[in-house]
Amino acid sequence: MTTGEYHLNGIEKTIHPEKKKSADISLIRKKDNIEVLIEVLNVHLETKKIENYDDLEYHLKSKFEDKSKDKFVNPDKIIFIQPVIWTSNLEQLKTLCEFYSEANFKTENVIVPMSYLTFKHPDGKYEHRFESLNTILND
Repeated sequence: MTTGEYHLNGIEKTIHPEKKKSADISLIRKKDNIEVLIEVLNVHLETKKIENYDDLEYHLKSKFEDKSKDKFVNPDKIIFIQPVIWTSNLEQLKTLCEFYSEANFKTENVIVPMSYLTFKHPDGKYEHRFESLNTILND
């Protein structure tokens, strides 16, 4: 999903009224005026002991599957999950980024996760980043 190709249609958009389900964000794809729904999923790894890629894959897949079961209740809607993964330190974030690039981990209807990082530069200034795992560690 690229900036400029969509416009914001609303927040907390109803997916299935009878089941009282909603998605966090409603976008309209400009090229064909189709609604695309985004559900944000916060995943907290900062409290998890992840020792290898298998542990990480299992944890992420279970979170994604749980959210999918909860939100993909209306086959007439286009819905994506946007994970935001919270880590405890730079090493955990590096492992997560390496996992996504090396393991080629992909799940249907799940966008590449985003994460948060604060750098302290040599001059004492802080830089805050909230970006995709594909770019967050790039200089």
